[in-house]
Amino acid sequence: MKNSFIYVTLISIAVISFPYAYGLDIIATLEKDPFGPNDWIRIFLEIEDYAGGEVNWSVTFPDGATDSGVLSSLSGGKTTHTISRNAFDNQFGDWSIQYVYKNITKTVPIKVEPIVVDIIFDKQSYQSGDEAVITLNTNLFEPQAAKAESFYIQVLDSEGSPALHMDSTSLKAYKASSVYEISIGELLRNNPVGEYKISVQYYNTFNEAKFKTSEPEAQFTIFIGTDKSIYDPGDIVEVNLVISKLIGNNAILTVTDPTGKNTVRSFQVGNSLSRVILDDVSTTKPGTYVIIIEYAGKSQSQTFVVQFKGTISSEPELELGISLGKGQYRPGEALTASITTDRLIADNASYWFQNPFGSEGIKISIPTTSGSWEISDIVPNDAVRGPWKFYVDYGGAVRYAIFFIEGEPVEQTIIGQSITKEGPEISLTIDSSTTNLKKPRGIAIDTNGDIFVVDSGNFEIKKFDSNGRLMSSWGSFGSDEEQFKNPTGILLESEFIHVADTGNSRIQTFDKNGKFVRFWGKSGIRSQSMVSPVSVAMSDSGIYYVSDASLNKISKYEANGDYAGHIESIDTAAAKFSSSDHLAYDNNGNLLVLVSDDNRILQFSSNDKFIKSFGTIGEEDGKFLNPSAVAIDSKGILYVADSGNSRVQVFDPERKFITAWGSLGKGAGEFSEISGIAIDSIGNVYVVDSQNNRIQKFVPLDQAVVLEIPDWVRNNAKWWNEGTIEDSDFSNGIQYMIEQKIIVIPKLGKSNVESAQNIPEWIKNNAGWWAKGSISDQEFANGIEYLVKNGIIRV
Repeated sequence: MKNSFIYVTLISIAVISFPYAYGLDIIATLEKDPFGPNDWIRIFLEIEDYAGGEVNWSVTFPDGATDSGVLSSLSGGKTTHTISRNAFDNQFGDWSIQYVYKNITKTVPIKVEPIVVDIIFDKQSYQSGDEAVITLNTNLFEPQAAKAESFYIQVLDSEGSPALHMDSTSLKAYKASSVYEISIGELLRNNPVGEYKISVQYYNTFNEAKFKTSEPEAQFTIFIGTDKSIYDPGDIVEVNLVISKLIGNNAILTVTDPTGKNTVRSFQVGNSLSRVILDDVSTTKPGTYVIIIEYAGKSQSQTFVVQFKGTISSEPELELGISLGKGQYRPGEALTASITTDRLIADNASYWFQNPFGSEGIKISIPTTSGSWEISDIVPNDAVRGPWKFYVDYGGAVRYAIFFIEGEPVEQTIIGQSITKEGPEISLTIDSSTTNLKKPRGIAIDTNGDIFVVDSGNFEIKKFDSNGRLMSSWGSFGSDEEQFKNPTGILLESEFIHVADTGNSRIQTFDKNGKFVRFWGKSGIRSQSMVSPVSVAMSDSGIYYVSDASLNKISKYEANGDYAGHIESIDTAAAKFSSSDHLAYDNNGNLLVLVSDDNRILQFSSNDKFIKSFGTIGEEDGKFLNPSAVAIDSKGILYVADSGNSRVQVFDPERKFITAWGSLGKGAGEFSEISGIAIDSIGNVYVVDSQNNRIQKFVPLDQAVVLEIPDWVRNNAKWWNEGTIEDSDFSNGIQYMIEQKIIVIPKLGKSNVESAQNIPEWIKNNAGWWAKGSISDQEFANGIEYLVKNGIIRV
């Protein structure tokens, strides 16, 4: 150790370290025994019969390293030997210092206490809704908080990787015991139930402690149903499984036939509603079969019967399929069902509901004019939570589908309302099957069409060509150059790539080949430093703007990384934010700031002045649920990754809703957790799905038909709703405008039959609400689509 200093002090002190020797001798007295973790080493030396000259010294540290030096000019044969150090050197344990004067040698043993960091949980297992209270005890602290060093705390998963969306935290060590809390609900919102670790760094000392998360059995319910209750011998059985809350990915299914033979299989559970085809189960033996599902430590059973045809009640042989809009609804929400059949055998069908207790509701009759039709209804606000059945009877053929009612009631939903599911055509999919993607986040496209992806779970940046072939990748876990902790956002420039290295509180800059250039955002001045940066954008003037998940401001930096000020949260309802997420610039130089927690987007001018905000929580068009990213195309069209609603929403430059697509799932055009979105130079839309570990590329929106309804049609809708014009006049007018392409509805289809049925009252109500601006164009279009599909309007 070369940073030693010599202090000479004339001092009178009692000697307690070594016995006195007659004649020439070295007496060494320790200032402390032992020394503390952060103490300098001070030894008081006295040379008996000192005759001038130097004293040589050498030290051996606990890790085996050595250092040496010379003490000269001992006044009266006395001096204080000081070795400066601190706890960052990690030299804890046994030291040995040797002094040599003339022909006398003295070896002095020294002990330095290690840093102790004890991690104590208030309990070892937690459930969603708990707050984990963690006490950090240490033997080294500084009572003046301004001078105290900090604990650096991070939540790691069972493999040692940072838990998703759980930022690292610092906590000043200004007392012997410090308390830190973790929201288990926040942890489990983006991470699975299981075992986790708290990692604490204090100086260069690290410690970890494990804790577990679990779900109480009462918090989820399993319901099993089959597509029929009675089967012919040899039929294939379809099992419908509904789970109110997903806890794991695997389930075990056991089928016991009438002879006692068991067939066991495991399967993946990816959604609350799963369908399992029992094509490996023989149903040739008549009798009762028992199905048992085991999932997350809980089991549920159901039965079905196989009988010979001669004993089965007569039922028309036809295909009758039911497809619900989704597997789980909230009270007050609109439920939609699509019904299909391969034969037309009746003019009417009826439907009804059965609650979890087996009570059936009123049967509602509807006309049927084709082989497919839709049913819309409202889940009652007071509906019992649990598994429900939706029954359809068509010409004596009875089928049902299972869904689950869970959650708080929603505002009254307009019948006929639905979220658009079909979007532009998918032209490319990049997934984990060939590229080992793991929790991808940010995405950016360069002018050559090359795709840059932040592969957060692998702590890498991956570069693909325009055909999805992996070209290169770089990065690993850590805090050095080209290492990341929970990277999120990415920004491309003509020469550089900037990555938000969230867990390391910095932005890393690379060239286009992935060569490290520099990192910035950690100036050492707290007010100018990042904490949890998640997105970076660049203004026309070359200033970088950085959003931070832990700060209520947008920080600004010069091209060289120097701090240049910030946009601060304004204390008004419209402009206030406690943290910020994704950033993007529109074509007018305005900065868009996505605030996911508030489900809205803030807009600031080029000189950082607040302009407006838009968006609120909800499932309707123009409303958001935990949006994660935004992107602007060359025409100023805004794309919002509405992650909580599993869709992409599109708005014109005036922020008027245009369209939306997507739904929850793993299929093409479906999403589980949208984490990033980007638009290339020709308008292709790239959507990152961190839960499905894939990227889907959609063709430009202008290659798809977009909903268009002129505003002047509102007058016709208003007059019709008020009774000024007849139903026939309104439907004929709408039919003419569709045929003349004045009204354009995507994927409307054609009506092949003509119906004399009356227009349902709910469509007239929708028209009135649309005329007043209470519902969106898409909701009004749903009513027109119903008229076309049911032959009331022929196109």
